[in-house]
Amino acid sequence: MQLRQIAQELNIGYTTLLSWGRNPDYVRAVDEALQQLESEATKELQQGYGDAVRKARELLSSQSESIALGAAKLIINTMNHVVERRESAARWAEMSEQMEVLEQRLALIEVMPSAVDID
Repeated sequence: MQLRQIAQELNIGYTTLLSWGRNPDYVRAVDEALQQLESEATKELQQGYGDAVRKARELLSSQSESIALGAAKLIINTMNHVVERRESAARWAEMSEQMEVLEQRLALIEVMPSAVDID
């Protein structure tokens, strides 16, 4: 959403919105409010996730094969996503470490005098 659209949605002027955005206290308050909302939403999702897993496990023993198969697929897909996330996080951590090493090497190169500087 564009800033002008946001200002219109809030029923304030565009320049007012810009000035609020330049105010560190306002920006900090908005960030804190968004973090709080995200935290509450995450808790709700986590609780719902547990309920969904329990329900899927119950459905594994359904008399209907299609329902039991659907529950099995859901559980397998969910576990695959969990594994993929863990692997991605591990790769990200490894790449971050490699970047740090490269940045340190670059800093050393920048500090070293060049052949032109030695003359």
